Amino acid sequence: MWDSFWLSFEYLIKSLRRAGARPLHPELGGELDKEINSALWNFIRRDTSVAKFEAWVYAHEAALSVALGAELHFRLIEMNYADRYQVEDMRQQLEAHLRPALMCECPAVADEDVIAMGGNGRDGRFFASVSECAMPGDDLWWLWLGKCQTCHTDWLIAQEERIYDDFFVARLTSEQADLIRNNGQWPQRWLTYEDVLRTGRALSRPCRFVEYIAPSLLWTVEELRRARPDITVAEMSEFLGIEESHVKDILKYQRS
Repeated sequence: MWDSFWLSFEYLIKSLRRAGARPLHPELGGELDKEINSALWNFIRRDTSVAKFEAWVYAHEAALSVALGAELHFRLIEMNYADRYQVEDMRQQLEAHLRPALMCECPAVADEDVIAMGGNGRDGRFFASVSECAMPGDDLWWLWLGKCQTCHTDWLIAQEERIYDDFFVARLTSEQADLIRNNGQWPQRWLTYEDVLRTGRALSRPCRFVEYIAPSLLWTVEELRRARPDITVAEMSEFLGIEESHVKDILKYQRS
């Protein structure tokens, strides 16, 4: 029964290809072409909506059957895209299928993403090919421009190692990167340390400190107040992930 089903299924796919569906580039010999590879990674890393991806899948069935193989392709087109558990499971299946062919980590990193320092080793995979190529100056010590030496993707990177222990990254266009390199014109993103911490509070979790008056907390409060003297205790409490009473004790310690 199943043998006849798969034979019918393969016949259907071949018929669709003869009907004019776009095949993979022949020189790739069955590997994913750039367009399909990019679209699948966009879905995996949540840079495209589920509805948009579903429509794209149905429009590229023939090419996907070759790229993914009949079994994974069948699961992809039969999936209930309204079921978030099935969607997440499919993301994992697709990543497992695609990851062995990665030459760098960039395709797996979202257009705006958080890369933890240490932990699961994702930072090591990312920075194995991404290196620093520009900085705005010592006053913006956390910010730099990175470029992947493998796929040549440009990244805006904010390095936050006091409160969150994260790299916040944003994919740049080549035009944006050229403005930085040639004119020193940086995007209006993470130009203040407050903005970096605001991103951390939205996308990550602050560290928990063993020391009540930890140096990282002292330095951060000092930096925030120097940049914006009227910043409130409540705002600093939110950015640092500590109680307002804790912030007041830090201020008291700094005045002593």
